Amino acid sequence: MASRLRAIVLFLPLIITAGSLAQAQGSAAADVSEVKAYRLTMPKVNNFYAAVVGLRKLAAANPELCAAVDLEETDEAMSLAGRAKQIEEAYPEVVPVLAAEGLTVREFLVSAMAQMQAGMAVYAKSMGAKELPAEVNPENVAFMEQNKAQLDAMQADLAAIPDPCEDADEPYDDEGEDTDYDEE
Repeated sequence: MASRLRAIVLFLPLIITAGSLAQAQGSAAADVSEVKAYRLTMPKVNNFYAAVVGLRKLAAANPELCAAVDLEETDEAMSLAGRAKQIEEAYPEVVPVLAAEGLTVREFLVSAMAQMQAGMAVYAKSMGAKELPAEVNPENVAFMEQNKAQLDAMQADLAAIPDPCEDADEPYDDEGEDTDYDEE
């Protein structure tokens, strides 16, 4: 599960984090509602992963696009609409890559958030959590659980494609597992 979440985050740095959505003011409630209402399906997830492959290829040919995935440069209070517009304006070459998979920048962001939330909820459940956070769609959690084998296979395929934006200094092993254990 951790490797799937890492894959989502590796190129998806185009996304804003779930915590950022929950903490932001203004349109945050609408963004949280939009992500919760988004229904994951296998065709949507297939399109999403195909788009990630296309984005990795694009970034390999254009390393300056990695700036689009730098979360430290993202305004955490920015809405989904604002982040989508920012990406479209600053990195217009991303738009046709996503469009080739039937996605807009905004839908790509929403799909990423929905997958990340559901994946985190599945993991929390495996660790004994009894209740899902209110902003998480239980149907998406069920989808992730029911399609685990297929999603794991997609993750394995994605892991075989180098991520040109990956920071070589990140504390992960070859399988995407965190190896930087903080001592307390």
